[in-house]
Amino acid sequence: MKTNPKFLLIFSIFILVSMACSILGGDNWISSVAFSPDGTLLAGGSTNGKILIWDPQSGKIRKTLRQNSSIESVAFSPDGKWLASGSSDLSVTIWDTSDWSEEKIIQHEKPNTGETTHVRNVFFSPDGLYLFSLSNIYGVEILDTKNWRLVKNLGIATRGDGAISSNGEYFAVVSKDGNTVMVYDLKSFEIVFQPQFEESSWDHYGIAFSPDGTLLATQSIIRDERGRSLYEIWDISSKKVIQSWATLPFGGARLKFSPDGTILAIAQYDVSLWDIQTGQEIAHNIVGTDGTVGDSILTVDFSPDGSLIAAGTLDNEYGVWDVKSGSVIWSEY
Repeated sequence: MKTNPKFLLIFSIFILVSMACSILGGDNWISSVAFSPDGTLLAGGSTNGKILIWDPQSGKIRKTLRQNSSIESVAFSPDGKWLASGSSDLSVTIWDTSDWSEEKIIQHEKPNTGETTHVRNVFFSPDGLYLFSLSNIYGVEILDTKNWRLVKNLGIATRGDGAISSNGEYFAVVSKDGNTVMVYDLKSFEIVFQPQFEESSWDHYGIAFSPDGTLLATQSIIRDERGRSLYEIWDISSKKVIQSWATLPFGGARLKFSPDGTILAIAQYDVSLWDIQTGQEIAHNIVGTDGTVGDSILTVDFSPDGSLIAAGTLDNEYGVWDVKSGSVIWSEY
């Protein structure tokens, strides 16, 4: 199948502008946010090497943690005891939330290939026994949280896009070339599902599990001159798409299910909320932007009760918004 030249031009411009934004403003934006399990804390990792710990209701900074390189990902353990952070220098740091001391630093050797490195994703298993680290160099690594030693490397080449189901049954990862999504059984570490996408869609970015682990949301780019994003909701047991919709514009998105599993948040150039059953948009522009590449939403997370949503953008706007009204609780710019 031939790719439309206009689409290639649009996609190339998107990549170039994104790279330019990264180069010009790359020391200051919030790249990852995560609520603590009890909802009393919000962590935000910044490309200037800082991790800010906020009160999510007031926006008051409770603690500032510092590292030597850009923070790419943050995640709390299920019991709230640990905060894990992944960095551009391929390190994973474990913080003790009782006193915010460094519990453990896991440092990987950087390759001499000149490739940009990052630990794109870190997250804990729902039982808290394992920490998953996803990097574009070392792939998917699973660490034992008792001693922080490597238990398994899945041997997958990935950019770092992945997700784990809240019921602890499944783990999903996007391949490094963006063409394949693989769903693993967490007990056997065998692939149990590999979505078969339409030939017209490619370069898969965002993936997310529903809280009960029965559904998988995926985002990909449609290969046409309009340059749209395709969102699909897959039933894992039947391995079929039960809901799908396409929107403008295209480009990588971050996906997050609400805690009750009824809403999918899509973070792209804004944050929009979609009804899973109907495939209809129920809220638009929760986090306001003017639609430019420089305003791309880099990260999004729901509070544990689903009432709040936190986000950070490429032009360094971040804050907390009310899900029902869309009104801002607090934000910084």
